[in-house]
Amino acid sequence: AVLPKLRETFDFIVALKHASLDDPVSKLSDDAIERLCNPPRGPIDIDNPGTRQSIAMYLSLQLASQDA
Repeated sequence: AVLPKLRETFDFIVALKHASLDDPVSKLSDDAIERLCNPPRGPIDIDNPGTRQSIAMYLSLQLASQDA
C-alpha cells in the first residue's frame, strides 16, 4: 500500500521538475501566460462586492477546522 503512494509522489515530483509554461498540454491562454510571467506590481482595486465577500470569507475560514 505504501509503494503505490510513494510512486505517485515521485511521479508528481518529476512532473513538477519538467513543468513549463510553454507546454501545449497546459492549455493556458497567451493572456494567462503573460499574467503569470508579468504579474501586477501595484495594489489591486477590487470593486466587486461579491469578490470582496469571497475573499473575506476565505480569509476568515482559512484557519478554521475542516471538521467544523
